[in-house]
Amino acid sequence: MDPKRRELLRQIQELEFAAIELTLFMDIHPEQRQPVDDYNQIVERLKQVKAEYERYYGPLMAFGESKVDRWSWTDDPWPWEL
Repeated sequence: MDPKRRELLRQIQELEFAAIELTLFMDIHPEQRQPVDDYNQIVERLKQVKAEYERYYGPLMAFGESKVDRWSWTDDPWPWEL
């Protein structure tokens, strides 16, 4: 697999993990402002990394906006094949 592709996928995994962890933390500590700010920054970065990945390698999910004129979802390896 292309090293850039692998790196973008790793970044997506890390950012999604951090967003989920912060969501759980904020459920327990809703009065704290810093985790909300951190969450918003992480989600913004996650959007950027996902957009970059999809620009180079195609969709991450089988649903949503399609930027191609053919169904290419099955052209790439499945997640467990990476």
